[in-house]
Amino acid sequence: MPASDPSGLPPEITALPRDPRNGLPIPAVNRFGDDHDFTTVNGAEAVRLGRNRRCGVCTRPMAELVAFIGGTKAAEARTFSDPPMHPACAEAAITLCPHIARSHARRASERRAASNPLKPTTASGWSEDKPELWVIGLTRNYRIELRPTADGDRVAVFVAHPFTSRRTFGYDSAGCIAEQR
Repeated sequence: MPASDPSGLPPEITALPRDPRNGLPIPAVNRFGDDHDFTTVNGAEAVRLGRNRRCGVCTRPMAELVAFIGGTKAAEARTFSDPPMHPACAEAAITLCPHIARSHARRASERRAASNPLKPTTASGWSEDKPELWVIGLTRNYRIELRPTADGDRVAVFVAHPFTSRRTFGYDSAGCIAEQR
């Protein structure tokens, strides 16, 4: 793993463009040209990166092990809406993404639907409910499937091969994400 900068973030994360409002790094799959939306996965970019075995956060090539982040149901089914990423990028994402990092942070689904021309990317039968536990699963391989959405469109779903290891995260008494031991 590359050396980290003084902030504790890997260089892949510190090199990303930043949101001017909150200073957060902008993952590759949340960029739409010169704009970005943290609540929406750029499906075309996610598929392109996944097919080329490049990280969904930083776009750099991935080595043997790749990481996926999702709730326990996603981890059990090994199906994810976000593409694979470097393990170090996944570790950073789980602490930086406000939706994951803080128990009280919620996705702005209604606001997104009303004000965002980008369609939600949730496969039919999936829920956008926030899980109580999150998993980072490591695997050597994955496949990409196109599955129907509720409105009849299709969305990319990343199906991980069996995990070689997994880490589980939940919320501490202050509502902050913490690894479960």
